[in-house]
Order: sequence, then C-alpha cells, then structure tokens
Amino acid sequence: MFFKRVSASLLKLIDKILGIFFSLSAGLLTAQFPQYLAQYLQRLGGHIDESRLAAEEFALPALAERAATLAAGLDAINKASPFLRLPVFIANGRWDIARKAYENYTPGITFTAEELCYLAAGALVGLLIYSGIKGVCRGIWLALRKLGRRFGKKHINMSGTAV
Repeated sequence: MFFKRVSASLLKLIDKILGIFFSLSAGLLTAQFPQYLAQYLQRLGGHIDESRLAAEEFALPALAERAATLAAGLDAINKASPFLRLPVFIANGRWDIARKAYENYTPGITFTAEELCYLAAGALVGLLIYSGIKGVCRGIWLALRKLGRRFGKKHINMSGTAV
C-alpha cells in the first residue's frame, strides 16, 4: 500500500513538472515572435531601401517593382494589430528574407504587452499539447491493461494456443 501511495504521488509530481515544462517551453518560444518580427522588419526595410536606390540609379523597372512588393508587405505587417501580426506575417512575409533574419536572430524578451500575450497564448497551447499527449498515452495504457486482463496471465505461443 505504501508503494502505491509513493508511486502515485511521484507520478503526480512528474505530471506537474512535465506540464510546467511544456507550458514554459511553448510560452518562451512564442514570446520570441515579436522580437524576431522586429529584426525581420529591419532587414526588410533595408531590402526596400536598397531596391529603391538601385532602381533609381540604374533605371531598372524590375527592381522598382520588387521594392513596391516589399513595401506592400511591410505596410501590411506594420498596419496589422499586434495580435494579427503572426497571420499577416505568414501571408505577406518574404521567406528568403525571413530565413536570413533567422540566421542572424538574437533571442530576447522585452516584456511588452504584445510579448506577454504571445507568452500566455504559447503557454496555453503548450499545456493543451501536453494534455493531448497525456490523454493519448493514457488511452494506450488503458487499452493495454484491458487487453492484458482479457488474456489474463496466460501466455500465447506461436500457434495461438494458451500455455
């Protein structure tokens, strides 16, 4: 009886630790988005300025068109509310520039209201993911226990007969 109580309390402790770990990990990961977006926007602004300068200097219409496209994406992201920036970024982001921004990304948390909201939303998503994983594992465990009870302690040999 003592072993069951100790193992049950140990499992509850492990469950709480894993729940906190998933929640904090996801929260800290999503809280990085505003910082990453700021670095992406700086890089995007540099691309726009360079494209405009080259288009004016060399009279290249393709570069002027690229600058206009990049500027439209920048305006869309800047005009979006803080809570809609992620979907607007996904819809309007330039992935070549985003990749380069990620390569030079420096993680950071500034504790703005926007960042705290992303942290809270990420923590909630992390907790939901952990709950889902835990539910699947529990379902598998219960199915295996039920299957074990059905066959009892008998072993089934290769021909399918109980020994």
